Amino acid sequence: MHPYITTQKGAMSPKHIISKSILQHTRKIYNWRSNMKRTYDRKI
Repeated sequence: MHPYITTQKGAMSPKHIISKSILQHTRKIYNWRSNMKRTYDRKI
């Protein structure tokens, strides 16, 4: 029972890091797209 708990904790950590990086990546893309939209509106 004890080793199972340690492995589950170890498997949980990388998943959390991956989801965090995906969140940051999507936020970066969203900011970039909004910035592009702003510059495009300024040209017109």
